[in-house]
Amino acid sequence: MSSAHDAAGPAAAVRGAEHLGGAVHGASHAPGAASAAAEHAGGHAVPELDNFLTILQKQFGGVFDALVHYQDAVFAGIVILMLSIVAVAASRRLRKIPTGFQCLLEFYVKSMDDFARGVIGERYGRGFAPYVGTLFLYIVCMNYMGFIPFMKAPIALNINVPLALAIVTLITVHYHGIRSNGLINYLKHFIGDPWWMFPIMTPIHVMEEFAIKPGSLTLRLFGNITGEDVVIAVLVILTAGALPAFLPIPVQALFYPLALLFGLLQAFVFTILSAVYILQMTPHGEH
Repeated sequence: MSSAHDAAGPAAAVRGAEHLGGAVHGASHAPGAASAAAEHAGGHAVPELDNFLTILQKQFGGVFDALVHYQDAVFAGIVILMLSIVAVAASRRLRKIPTGFQCLLEFYVKSMDDFARGVIGERYGRGFAPYVGTLFLYIVCMNYMGFIPFMKAPIALNINVPLALAIVTLITVHYHGIRSNGLINYLKHFIGDPWWMFPIMTPIHVMEEFAIKPGSLTLRLFGNITGEDVVIAVLVILTAGALPAFLPIPVQALFYPLALLFGLLQAFVFTILSAVYILQMTPHGEH
């Protein structure tokens, strides 16, 4: 969901259209500006817009070559840094009667606590509230990162980022399963009921828990956010240099409200599925 860069004219639009099958970059910053698209040196299968790392790479090279290679990890780290700074700043001057930003944060924490207890149950829900709350906020911020000029959504065009989140959820789910059920009862989960069906049910359960569930979490998040990013990039390419200077907003900005909704929705879907998977590993008496 990277933003569209200022345009350089009709020639840039033609050049961007010619390289539609490769990686094309650009970002928008000011109303009335046209959009410039430039071909990425390595070449990708889908269009992508420039960010500050790719711009610095073109100007200076050197260390920025390595940073561009790991740019998704860099932007994911920027999101972590931003959230950490906000959390530390917000916790320094806490008041008994919250106001302003503290009130907003406490509302979010209370909402996530209610959500976790509502899905997972009273006994274990509160313990997982920090996890599901952090997961949701982290994914939303990464999804929205691309709307900031010269930034990039780490999830778009890189399946490793959502895969890493899915693996963290996988580990959390099965650690909770072993801790809350005991190892024997945890393994019985894979045998199924009736027990004599285990030659058929055990492979199905193993595949479901260790392949299908993390795979569905990964592909759903990756596909939707990448799709939004590509749509914005294509809109930049198709309209670069073809719009009048007095146009108040770039055409791709008309897609932003829908992209904002999708980014929020995909974060919620990933979070609620993670909570449901935790619930499925909770002892049946606690459901």
